[in-house]
Amino acid sequence: MSTLPDLVRRILDGEPAVPAPEADRDLFARRAGEAGVPGAVVAELVALYAVHDGLADETSLGFHPCADVVIFEWWPDDGLWLGQRHFHTTRWTPEHGFARGDATDVMFGPDDAFPTLVDLLAAS
Repeated sequence: MSTLPDLVRRILDGEPAVPAPEADRDLFARRAGEAGVPGAVVAELVALYAVHDGLADETSLGFHPCADVVIFEWWPDDGLWLGQRHFHTTRWTPEHGFARGDATDVMFGPDDAFPTLVDLLAAS
């Protein structure tokens, strides 16, 4: 199984990884805690942001920078809007976990929902 840094390195395809500043990661964790996001999900995302902030690939995977408040825009509807790229939306919901879909569908199909962030990145 690939590690988070290995997956990020593969997705960046030679581009340097740039971690989010610690203050931004702390801000994200505080906002997530205040919103009631499960601690395990917060830990997975903070681990990603500690490796690279604003991760995106060439085709469909995109994450907002961790200090961007837009991540919590859909929280009242029970989801984190983690990012978007080329009309593909990455989010986390209690029902689907980490998922790839679009603005109207949490996931394109059952193969686009993952229990962990690492699983989502490995499939990307």
